[in-house]
Amino acid sequence: RRSSAQFAPDRSHCRPAVSLGCIVRSEKRFHGFGRECLSAMLSCAFARLELDRVVSFIRLDNVGALQTAAAFGMKPIGRCERVHAGQAVPHAVLEMRNPLAAPGGIN
Repeated sequence: RRSSAQFAPDRSHCRPAVSLGCIVRSEKRFHGFGRECLSAMLSCAFARLELDRVVSFIRLDNVGALQTAAAFGMKPIGRCERVHAGQAVPHAVLEMRNPLAAPGGIN
């Protein structure tokens, strides 16, 4: 007899989480503002608010933001479409778990 748990889809990424994001005006890009913003948000989320995890939704064509998120340790967990200016735009969904959490804790 097979366990039905074998066929259950992985829904670990469906847990509630705080979404982080920032918008940098095009003329201000490539000056480190996105990196500075993400650093401050992650520090607050994990050290001050003690969140278990955070997620970000980043447009697939925003290579700089995807690289910045990866540099901070955010990992892709899926894709979705979000509406921008009336158009469905593909986004990567990235996650980061709290590196300050105790090993074996609920993350």
